[in-house]
This record gives sequence, C-alpha cells and structure tokens, in this order.
Amino acid sequence: MSDTESVLPGNYLLQRCVSRGGIASVYAARRQGEERDEVAVKVFRPDYAQRESFREYFMAGAEKIAHLAHPHILPLLEYGESEGLLYTVTPFIATGTLEELLKRVGGRFSAMQALPILRQLCSALQYVHERNVIHGNIKPSNVFVASNGRMLLADFGIARGYDDSQQSLTRMGWGLAEYTAPEQSLGVLRPASDIYALGILLFRILTGAPPFTGQTPVEVLLKHVRQPPPSARAIVPSISDAVDSVLSTAMQKRSDDRFASPEEFYQAFLRAVTIAPVASPVARSIPPAQPHPESGPLSGSSGTQTPAPQVSPSLLSSNTAEPATGKVTKIRRQSFLSDDKAATPSLPTGPAEWSPLASAVADDSPGAVPLTAEEYLHKKSLAPSATSEKEDSLSSSSSEDDERQSWLKKWLPLVIVILLLLGLLGTLLSSLFHV
Repeated sequence: MSDTESVLPGNYLLQRCVSRGGIASVYAARRQGEERDEVAVKVFRPDYAQRESFREYFMAGAEKIAHLAHPHILPLLEYGESEGLLYTVTPFIATGTLEELLKRVGGRFSAMQALPILRQLCSALQYVHERNVIHGNIKPSNVFVASNGRMLLADFGIARGYDDSQQSLTRMGWGLAEYTAPEQSLGVLRPASDIYALGILLFRILTGAPPFTGQTPVEVLLKHVRQPPPSARAIVPSISDAVDSVLSTAMQKRSDDRFASPEEFYQAFLRAVTIAPVASPVARSIPPAQPHPESGPLSGSSGTQTPAPQVSPSLLSSNTAEPATGKVTKIRRQSFLSDDKAATPSLPTGPAEWSPLASAVADDSPGAVPLTAEEYLHKKSLAPSATSEKEDSLSSSSSEDDERQSWLKKWLPLVIVILLLLGLLGTLLSSLFHV
C-alpha cells in the first residue's frame, strides 16, 4: 500500500504512513465524510489474513482488547477484516510517545520523576492481567503521553503472541528485541514476561539506554537469555541501592523469581524511592559488572511538556457504526481522555510526586507541587511549621532550666555552710546541757 491517499474498505481514507514493520503498517486516516476525526489504522500484511488459524486468533484477541476500559490504556475503536486485509483502528495521538519524550528531555528521568510513570503503567498492566490478557509488546514507542502526563499503553502484541516461536529469531526487530523476556524469545509468553519488559523499560528511563544491545537482534535476544543485566547504579551513580535492587528483581531470568504482579512491582519501587530516591553521597561505588552499551548516560530535564492529544469528541461518541455487507467488523467507542469515575482506580500513590510530565503550576496556587526536589525543599524550609513552634517551646524551657541551675550554683554553697554551722551549734548546746 502506497503512502498516497487510498481507501481501505471500511470507509477509511489513509492519508499518510506513520510507521512500517515486518507485521503491519500504521496509517493516519480519516473516515470518509468526517474531516475532523483522525484515527490510526494498523493494517496487517495480506498473508496474515490468508491463514485461517491466525485470522481466528486475531479476532479472539481483538475482542478481548476491545472490551478493556482503563484510563491508561489506548482504546481499540474498531477491528475487522475486509477484502483480504486485517486491521485495527485506534485514536490518533498527536502528542507522541514515551520514546519521543525521553529524547526531548535528554534521555532519562530520575527515580522520583519515573515514579508516576511506573504507577500508571503498572495500574494498566494489573488491570489487563486480572482479565487474562497479556500485553507482550511493552516498549517506549508503544506508550503514548498526554499533555497532563497520563500514560496510554497501546499496541497489544496480538500477532506476536501467535507465532513468537517462529519470528523471535528470524523477523523480530530491534524495538522488540531490546524489551523481550528470555522465555518470550523462546516462544513462551506469560504475564511475568510483561513484568520483565516493564523492568527493562524502567531501566531505560533511569539510565538512558536499555541493558542489552548488540550488532543484531539475535545477539540481543541471546544476551537476555544468557547474561545477567548490568547494575543501573554502575551506569548512573545517583541511583540508590534500593532502586537498583528493584530493577534486578524485575529482570530476573526465571519468571518465578520476578515480582508476582505489576502492583507488587510498583509497591517495591515506591518503597525504594521513599527510602532513598538517590544514592547517599558516602555510599560505596559499584564497579561495572560488564561494559555498558556505547550510549552513555544522558542528563535529564525536568521542564518539558507535550501538546494536548488531538482527538475529536465526535470520534469517541457512543454511536456504533453499521458494518457493511460481507465485513467482519467490531466497533467500540470510548471517551478515554475524560475522567471516568467508574473506571478501575489506579494503584495507590506514595508521597507527593514532582514530575516533568505535570503541567506547570503557579507558585502561589494552593497545594501546588513543585517540579523539582530542590524547589520543594526550599519552600519547605521557608514555610512556618508546628516543628518550629515546638523548637521555640523547647528553647524557652531550656532557658528556664539554665536560670534554675545558675541559682543553685550561686546559693547552694551558702546553704550548706549554714547547715553545717547549725549542726555544730546543736552539738555544743547538747554538750553544755549534759555537763
């Protein structure tokens, strides 16, 4: 299919190709007759639709995904088959992906800045795992970022779950190879595979590069199977031992040795960041266990925002289109950018979070959270608190004790002398009376 405008059966006008892969291509498109509604149409290669087994697998997987309703999952608006092509339709997010955001801010975030990112992704994964759905395709380019910092998990690996064992060593590209669990590269996909991929993603966010690279995707896959991951703190010394330990657990080779669930993963990271968001200045240095990939750690930034997603409200209405004759098409409409009180709540948050993903707030706005730890600590030191009042009370009490001690030091010797004289006088009087 060319990059020029063409019509996909289903009344979608394909305007431009956004990305191409070995399995499918993604196009920015509009439904004919609707000028404002831009969507992303993913069209699978024709040979996939020719396999009856894959066609059935695709329909069953897409049916599950279409029923997912979570604030951090990009909804599947439509999927189907028409004239020898399998396709899916999702909202087109003009803001970009987490991969693009990392490039704009310098390559990486601090542990404190990564906390809200992991919280949202773990919340989405916990939701899908509880519904017996495995993502199987977690990487920064499959996480979209809204202007308010909301993460939107997208592009569930339907095709990869079908023939992972065949494609892993032949057609798997760089993007997936760097985030593939050891068992997934051998054709086995489990919920723990998502935990591993999320650990790799967190490693990438904190250090600026994935733990394993190589000359070919096959070389990278073999490193996932054979080599232990490097220490993140050996790459970025400011990463604490507690955070490094969480990464190590998430990236264990055996799936049973990893965190049991996305929620457990997040809670462990939350505790690690709460205890020590950065390494102590006197902490011991860790020598690198092995040479790190060529791209060294990049400096982070804390002031980047992304534009708002350009999604038309009419596209996300509750209307259901009538499928044309001869099509196998399912349609789902969902307002995923508005707050949904009925949606599954996110995982509990920890302490106040500052993040470059949050919108800028005025300094004088009540309850505003500073974007950096330095601003937070500076404001904390200037604000009056109950602690300072307690210190004043203790200081006053201490001054009274000092005065009391000074009085005792001054008059105590005189009192002792008087008591001794009275005792001596009593002794003399007693001896006189006996005589």
